[in-house]
Amino acid sequence: MGRIAFGVLFREPNFPVVGYADKELFSALELSGLALILVRFKPSSGKDIVQMVDASGEEFWYTRKQCVLSPGFTSKRWTKRQIIDLYNSHVGSDCIYEARSLSSKRLLEVVSEVSNLIRSP
Repeated sequence: MGRIAFGVLFREPNFPVVGYADKELFSALELSGLALILVRFKPSSGKDIVQMVDASGEEFWYTRKQCVLSPGFTSKRWTKRQIIDLYNSHVGSDCIYEARSLSSKRLLEVVSEVSNLIRSP
């Protein structure tokens, strides 16, 4: 099988990662899986950058035209609430993530739970 055109600039994200592109939520547990997901998103007349969040809450950008993944250049950190809102705004009402006791959950727990929900059938 041939190599896919995919590069990482500066550093890799901490996994899992969660994101949204082309009307689809996605999640990956490792870089190779993330690369396979991201390269299928083709440059379109819409956004050229796919934004995602890693397990530490840091935003990462995938530039579709250059096929490069890098930390977001605005140093944006996502909150637990933003991650939950991303998920809940793109799923049916029967799959809503209930945000109870967020103060007692670590960000990694929230990202992992949302990642598992995205990957489950």
